[in-house]
Amino acid sequence: MITYMFKNNHFQELQLLHYGTEACTPGHHFGPAMRDYYKIHYILNGKGTFEVGGKTYTLHKGQGFLIVPHSVVHYEADQDDPWEYSWVAFQGSNSSSFYSRPVCPSITRFLSWVMRMTRCDPACTE
Repeated sequence: MITYMFKNNHFQELQLLHYGTEACTPGHHFGPAMRDYYKIHYILNGKGTFEVGGKTYTLHKGQGFLIVPHSVVHYEADQDDPWEYSWVAFQGSNSSSFYSRPVCPSITRFLSWVMRMTRCDPACTE
């Protein structure tokens, strides 16, 4: 499921572009390629690899990764236990401050909100 948001010029600081959930097939991958926006993936089940800056990370349920604009990335679902993830994509003049600060409880709350939204949970009306 992918939900696209309409561009709203009143929110230049931080703008949600799209979000969704995908249960990937074995070996499903993206890249190597770049995006021109930020995109957070949160792994709901399974595992896979994320490559950026010459490093490869093996990730699993409960972990996530951030794609930064204009960084070459590659990510791939595991062949035996492919991941299911939720994501949110965003941009704006304050986007970089989102990841430049230390991880804090607000990030955890944000990721919890993303998970509920992408699974169409009725509790997402906070």
